[in-house]
Amino acid sequence: MRSDSNKSASGIPGGIHDKRQGQPYGAESAKELKKLTLGQEVTTEIRNRDKYGREVCVIRKDGKDINLEMIHRGAAWAYKKYLKPPYASEYIDAESMARGKGLGLWRQSNPEPPWEFRKR
Repeated sequence: MRSDSNKSASGIPGGIHDKRQGQPYGAESAKELKKLTLGQEVTTEIRNRDKYGREVCVIRKDGKDINLEMIHRGAAWAYKKYLKPPYASEYIDAESMARGKGLGLWRQSNPEPPWEFRKR
């Protein structure tokens, strides 16, 4: 990922949880994020740090919230446990819309949340 200052950006997208590698739809989720950001000029708005010290950020491209776009496309879950205003309702509504349309991971009959998959 490249930031607007043309430096490599690191961190994790905040408010979303994408599928894990090895989990059904995990590879597709990773491809979707790459499609939206790889080689693109993006900005990262650091919201906080997680318990592992990673920067939790909102990724933007041309002002568009890429985290939200991932949810809209069914490529990520709204991570309700950690969502805070001003993103909570918008992210949750986007997930409901993607679920209703059967987009991305919601094509599965009973998708397993990444936080449950990780516990196994």
